[in-house]
Amino acid sequence: MKARIVGELAAIDGVDWSALASKEGFILDVAGAPAVFLEATASLIPSIIETATEINSNAKLGQPTTTTINGSDGTLIITRINDDYPLIIKCEAKSNLGLIRKSANDAIANLIPLLE
Repeated sequence: MKARIVGELAAIDGVDWSALASKEGFILDVAGAPAVFLEATASLIPSIIETATEINSNAKLGQPTTTTINGSDGTLIITRINDDYPLIIKCEAKSNLGLIRKSANDAIANLIPLLE
């Protein structure tokens, strides 16, 4: 079921790949790219979340829920599902990020009961 949800996200127009990772940065489910290709990216997720948490704390924004990294060739969206699992989505440049974020929120709502 988790793999199906991750796969549906990867199938959205403008999404290169999506992955469910552990808080330690291990890929649990992936669609759109081989897991071995994403291991280096996923291994950085814990430090990205930690940095976002510190920035949000300093700015008094509360706990981070979504971290977005924009680059010239695309966007990486990292959304914390809970304390143990982030959802990572790599989007193409000029993709419809609003639609992708909405779909990610729907996917997260479906993943939460599967990850408890």
